[in-house]
Amino acid sequence: MATRRMAANRLWPEALVRLRGEINPWLGQLFDVNREASTDVWQAPLSVWEDEQHLHVEVELPGVNKEDLDVTLDEGQLRIVAQRKAPEPQPNYLHNERVFNRIQRVITLPDSVQVDDVDAQLEQGVLRLSMKKKPEVLPKRIEVKTG
Repeated sequence: MATRRMAANRLWPEALVRLRGEINPWLGQLFDVNREASTDVWQAPLSVWEDEQHLHVEVELPGVNKEDLDVTLDEGQLRIVAQRKAPEPQPNYLHNERVFNRIQRVITLPDSVQVDDVDAQLEQGVLRLSMKKKPEVLPKRIEVKTG
């Protein structure tokens, strides 16, 4: 019975990884975020949000150096390509859930973003991008007159 329980515990994480690989592309399409999807491809978590004056993107990229990161903006699409390299020499793993691979994330940006004004910083394994919104889409205060 202990052997059966041990085998089930070993299989469960693999089943979850497969399920994640099947669900993530669907969620990416739903939210207009594209990613390479496969059970053996590193899936970097990504957040996109906005405030009154900026659109913000954060991508978790632990173990990625600035030299292994390429961020481009072309025709309204933000493309993030990163490479997380395996340690050298390769250890003789007894168990390994880490993936050392290339990842690419492509985000279609709204028309309200100024593509010529992007701030990008990589700090403590998180890539943070901030893009200003176009002045014409920013809220404008309307003066009310009396009289």
